[in-house]
Amino acid sequence: MRSKPVCLHFEFNSFRDLPSKIDDVIESEDKTDSNGNTWKVQLYPGGCSDAVDQGMIALILLNTGDTDVDAKFSFIVRNDLGYAVRTETDNAFHCFPSHGREGYGYGYSDTTFIKRSRIIEEENEILINKALHIDVSIQVKVQKEELYRPQTPHTHNMLAC
Repeated sequence: MRSKPVCLHFEFNSFRDLPSKIDDVIESEDKTDSNGNTWKVQLYPGGCSDAVDQGMIALILLNTGDTDVDAKFSFIVRNDLGYAVRTETDNAFHCFPSHGREGYGYGYSDTTFIKRSRIIEEENEILINKALHIDVSIQVKVQKEELYRPQTPHTHNMLAC
């Protein structure tokens, strides 16, 4: 069973001034979704070392809550008019380990997500008040709860006869 998708908004202020060396990481503040799960986005404003193309930013979605979560997600970068200028969707459910532990299944963007220079260029109108805005749509797979089955005295009664 799946929950309804939840959209969380993350903002990275003064994007143009953020460190732009490869593997420099900026972390967002924690956000809690309507299901009680806590999330954080790590931004690599100068890209990460696995990048095929230099000059691309990278994003990682981390579950910073107390329990592991199975989820699928999308990253959406919007311009100042609210239109999506870049979207990346992972349609498969993955396990997001608790407490922000990285490992198999944590959410990451393609290493060719979007060029830093494209974000910074004013004519693209991607930065809003100098900040990069990223929406993350998250859909969690809800664990099935065990059905309560009260013990029936039927077997005990038959054995007593």
